[in-house]
Amino acid sequence: MPQRPGDPARQPEEGARFLTGVLTENARAFRALRRLSQDDLAARMRALGLGWVRATVSEVERGGRNITVDELGALALALDTNVVALLDPRGVEGDGAGYVDFGGGTPVRDTFALEYLVGDRRRLPIAWTHEGPVAYLRAWPLWTIKDALEAGQSEASAREQMDALGASAPSPEEEQ
Repeated sequence: MPQRPGDPARQPEEGARFLTGVLTENARAFRALRRLSQDDLAARMRALGLGWVRATVSEVERGGRNITVDELGALALALDTNVVALLDPRGVEGDGAGYVDFGGGTPVRDTFALEYLVGDRRRLPIAWTHEGPVAYLRAWPLWTIKDALEAGQSEASAREQMDALGASAPSPEEEQ
């Protein structure tokens, strides 16, 4: 799992990836899907006015180099895809699963992250406190009605909260 460029000490939360890691994995996968070599992709980026060489492609795919927003747009063009597909945490095939770490120890489910990135979700299930971001449904969908009841929340209140996030909640009996 690539580290975040520029901050070698920082690692994503366990079981999560930074958005940079999503981008590097998807860029590499789209390049392979299009049967392009690193040299081919670098040539396409140069044709778009960017000074990329094979080593640049390698650095990006390893997560060792950040890219600018302009490069992100050009990379999508060069790979015959779009920016959202490059940032889709579910992967090129759309079948990935997991969490994206946006920082602050609050990874969110890949589907929430994608909805947030494309504007279908106004906000992530994260609340801001004086100590920083806190995911109030951090492990969703592992957070369940049973957990809410054990925390002293009413079942109706927990279901209402889950419904507001667009998810269906199993009953405590179904969770057994």
